[in-house]
Amino acid sequence: MEEILQEINANTITLSTEDVKRNNKILHPLLDILVDKMKSMDELFNSLFRRVFYGGSYYDGIRIKKPDEFDLDLLLHIPKCQISRGKVPGHVRIRIDPNTTDDESTRALELFADNRGYLLTSKFNAWFKSVMHKGLSSFKEASGAKEYKIAIDGYKLKISVHDHGPAKDLVVRVRDFTINIDL
Repeated sequence: MEEILQEINANTITLSTEDVKRNNKILHPLLDILVDKMKSMDELFNSLFRRVFYGGSYYDGIRIKKPDEFDLDLLLHIPKCQISRGKVPGHVRIRIDPNTTDDESTRALELFADNRGYLLTSKFNAWFKSVMHKGLSSFKEASGAKEYKIAIDGYKLKISVHDHGPAKDLVVRVRDFTINIDL
């Protein structure tokens, strides 16, 4: 029985080493380029961005079949704020500390806050989406479509952006395969 399970695992569940290498060869340079463009086009993003956090089933080692979905977070530093529990379990509220508005980044974040200083997800997400589109706009736009083109390591990529809950889903089409990146 163990032999059969190992064969099933090797032939239908385990990720293809070639696919993993190929997709990482595309994913990491694409993110480096996109984040650099976003930083160069938006001062606030440049001051808040810290690093990419690689999470989700692929990076947790539990992804099966294809390495084609990546859940990534762009870690941002929110300076001098107060964090409290939200009304919904698992949610937090972030309040800009009113005593520290001398910091330029803190003042800029006030644009995304309500009159009590709490960051509003809707405004913050709209800003992030606009920064992402600014970064993508430096790539060639495909004719007549909301797709962007870029070549990485010999691969010609077509990228489209979709809202997927609070995440922005980058759909990267390459010849005969697709990579989905949730940011």
